[in-house]
Amino acid sequence: GTQIFIAEGCDGYNTLDIFNELGFANLSEKYGIGLIDLNNAEVEEIKNSNFLNFDAIKYPKIILNSFIISLPTLIKTENDQIMSASLANMLGCFPAKYYKGIFSRKKNKLKNIPTENQISDIVKCKMPEFTIIDSSSYDTIIAGQPFEMDKQAAKAIGLNWKDIPHLRLIEESFLSKEKEIDNLIN
Repeated sequence: GTQIFIAEGCDGYNTLDIFNELGFANLSEKYGIGLIDLNNAEVEEIKNSNFLNFDAIKYPKIILNSFIISLPTLIKTENDQIMSASLANMLGCFPAKYYKGIFSRKKNKLKNIPTENQISDIVKCKMPEFTIIDSSSYDTIIAGQPFEMDKQAAKAIGLNWKDIPHLRLIEESFLSKEKEIDNLIN
């Protein structure tokens, strides 16, 4: 009874066009895999006092209730401050329906929020359960728990994960949660 879906929320592009361009529409037809455009998906409003830049985030319901496998390609940016891997891949969960500009398809309402804060806040809504990172251009494939695998991906491209702002923020969030739990127990 398991259903498999490919979900994406492209920024500035029609997601269904991208599904066609990448061959996902053919894959969908051949194997009965559903395609979900997160830009137009039904959402739930999530509030979290630990969000860095949001009072609430409109988050796709289908993602909240699913086992998420993030399948990114590892990308190192020019400034070495942002690495795109499994957690940055979750930026597609900001539905353009709620975050785009008036005359644009781009998620312009996110433009003034630092990317590391966007990533940190979106994974507070839901952390993917598993990742397979295509880092073949760095002679490896990385698979496992997303946060830990993003640390390994940083290492694969010659960076210290602590120098990547969104990974540092997420680590701080984990440590803060651990402290809260310890205080509740003691």
